[in-house]
Amino acid sequence: MSSTIRTNDGSYYEKPGFMRTAAGIVAASSASGAVALMQQPFAEQCMKRMGKIAQTADTVEIRNALQKALVEGGVADKVKIRDFANEAKNESFFDIFRNSFKQKKVDMPNKKFVLKVDTKGMKLPTSIDYIDKEVFKKPKITGDAPHFTAGIGTIDKLKEKLGKYLQKQMDVVGAIKKGKNAGFNNLTNEVLINTEKLGVAGFHEIGHAINYNNSKFWSTMQKLRKPAMIIPSILTTIALFKRKKAEGEEPKGFFDKTTTFIKEHVGTLATLSMAPIVAEEIKATQRGNALAKKLLSPENYKKVVKTNRYGAATYIAAALAVGVGAYVANKVKDAIAKPKEIRLGA
Repeated sequence: MSSTIRTNDGSYYEKPGFMRTAAGIVAASSASGAVALMQQPFAEQCMKRMGKIAQTADTVEIRNALQKALVEGGVADKVKIRDFANEAKNESFFDIFRNSFKQKKVDMPNKKFVLKVDTKGMKLPTSIDYIDKEVFKKPKITGDAPHFTAGIGTIDKLKEKLGKYLQKQMDVVGAIKKGKNAGFNNLTNEVLINTEKLGVAGFHEIGHAINYNNSKFWSTMQKLRKPAMIIPSILTTIALFKRKKAEGEEPKGFFDKTTTFIKEHVGTLATLSMAPIVAEEIKATQRGNALAKKLLSPENYKKVVKTNRYGAATYIAAALAVGVGAYVANKVKDAIAKPKEIRLGA
């Protein structure tokens, strides 16, 4: 493949090499990550404000109104509210995952091992005891059941740190239990909430339940949530691996034209791909606010509306951050790895 580009006006450009391209992609990924991190404090502040508003609301009135909202919304026979306010603290999935690795004996039959070493008559271990130690210990033989004991301190430390990070980022139920979030689980048709700490958010979640159960269109929009979260990454990847066109160079063929279009508009396309999420969130808020207005006192209704505004702001900010991140990443990559014009001698 030629390393030079000849444009329609007769100019020549040198294509960026592997090292420049790789460096550009790495730098672009870092820039995109930085944009994402900048949005996080805003989202956290919004959640904190939601929590403060919720603490001033009448919990008893909110709790009773949420049950009535299921009836008013026409989903009482399908949807249940799971209130974590009085529920004892349980282990989260990641707690169970981490604890399952501690003090466990795993049987490993001899036939499972394939070792290309000269054992000189040594018997293969029949089991491994996983214990939580700081250093590795030497193999030892005890009784008629040969085994070795290995302390995996370094691995445990990394696993623990990773577990804590994943728990914070992905353990939605744990956050709901603490009153730092609320949610609707369409797999179980449950509104998950802690009414003592964030009850005002329940109306928005019931709005999600109504969207899912009573509207084919909004149910479809809700199901598009996961694809909509993946598409921006796909678009950004295409943009980063697509070479920037030289000045005057025209795309050739359907594939080239399509990928060029994605590259040139990746920021806008990434934000638009989040549209199903934002639209469904806004619709859930509208439904929730309507129910709150009908079932709550004016004072508590205002608190629900204000809380939902902060919630909507986090999704809008996330959509914008995705677009800005994709745009910045594309620009950074192109600044490092772009065609260089070849100046021909007279």
